[in-house]
Amino acid sequence: MNIPQNFNAQTKEFAQVFTKFCLLFAKFGAKNMNDYLDSIPVRMGKTNGRHTGAYIVNKVLEEFKDPENGVSKYDLYTSKERRQELSEARMLVCVFAHKYLEIDNGEISAMFSKKRDFAKRAISDFGKLNESIPAHRKLLTKYKKIDTLVNAYVNFTPKSK
Repeated sequence: MNIPQNFNAQTKEFAQVFTKFCLLFAKFGAKNMNDYLDSIPVRMGKTNGRHTGAYIVNKVLEEFKDPENGVSKYDLYTSKERRQELSEARMLVCVFAHKYLEIDNGEISAMFSKKRDFAKRAISDFGKLNESIPAHRKLLTKYKKIDTLVNAYVNFTPKSK
């Protein structure tokens, strides 16, 4: 887990955060808290004051929403399953986190509690996808749709009156 060198917090805010951390630590234990804290970089990633990380994760989950084989947030971060939908959703989160949040591969891999090469491999595998193959075309269509939405979200500037 990477801890920032400098950050400003008021005493009241620090006391609130520390109290909540202690309560969660007592409830869930060290392993679960470590996994949760490692998942924060993407979810809390901001660009231009917008919560881009949370937006990316929600759009990917929305795209893989299905009553039978859907992907939940819990599955995305902690499940050890190797379903096709789950691996594709993780791949897209890795690609978008690398593209828009500029997070290094180690932090992305830690978010999924995987080995450090997980994000590097996912991004590399995504680059090898071919649109002429029908199985890849479906994933690339989802990627283009989410990419358009995230790009619009990041680059949106309201008109001045």
